[in-house]
Amino acid sequence: MMNSGYVGIDVSKGYSDFVILNQELQVLTKPVQFDDTRDGHQRLIRWLGRCMAAHKLERIYAGVESTGGFEDN
Repeated sequence: MMNSGYVGIDVSKGYSDFVILNQELQVLTKPVQFDDTRDGHQRLIRWLGRCMAAHKLERIYAGVESTGGFEDN
């Protein structure tokens, strides 16, 4: 069975909050915030990679609650 994680994303104007849950829906990470900028996007990618390695996740699924402007960048 594949070890999967779930990324919850709350989009706001200019930034988004992220948290990762495991298959039993237990929180694996503290919520973090990344700006909606090129640098913020790169920091998000690195954070996801570190989290996947630390928790031995083979796949992650993302769910987005979007009321902000994440589509801008």
